[in-house]
Amino acid sequence: CRASLPAEHSAFIFSRVIAECVAVATHRHGCCVLQRCLDHADGAHRAAIISEIVRHAPKLVVDPFGNYVVQYILELKQKDLTHAVVQALQGGFAELSLQKFSSNVIEKCLKSGDTQVVSMVARELTSARSISTLLHDPFANYVMQTLLTVSSDEEVALLVEKIQPHLASLRSTLYGKRIQAKLLRRCPKLR
Repeated sequence: CRASLPAEHSAFIFSRVIAECVAVATHRHGCCVLQRCLDHADGAHRAAIISEIVRHAPKLVVDPFGNYVVQYILELKQKDLTHAVVQALQGGFAELSLQKFSSNVIEKCLKSGDTQVVSMVARELTSARSISTLLHDPFANYVMQTLLTVSSDEEVALLVEKIQPHLASLRSTLYGKRIQAKLLRRCPKLR
């Protein structure tokens, strides 16, 4: 569609996508259209589309289609964009980790983020009052596994401190066994 239109004829498409960002991003086919717009938009339109996605990131990450749009931004692996998304989601990492679609976005933040991003997410998740819930949850456990994989040695030490009281209960669930295995890989002295 846009790839075959000259720039002067595609500006109206970008303007509508910017104006209706949430509606487009949360539509089964619209999320793909929005991603193609990001691929083909010029600097100003692209920046405006990204700005709208980041602004609405908390709403988009919990949506079955909108989460893919936010992940697409993270896959660009541009530090400033990753930081913008993470800032938009800050304060909600624990809750978002417990949900199917948003947990994938939190994992992507960890995988595409720098040490500052990983530290920010780690601090928030380990200070969560319900770390046991995160460890045993069918979605959040994957976030915790990713956190164990991408964290620095210092952060792993903090994770060990927070997770160790729950090791016995982790042995009884499939999710828990996976977390325990990652923990033991990173910290063999726990055996």
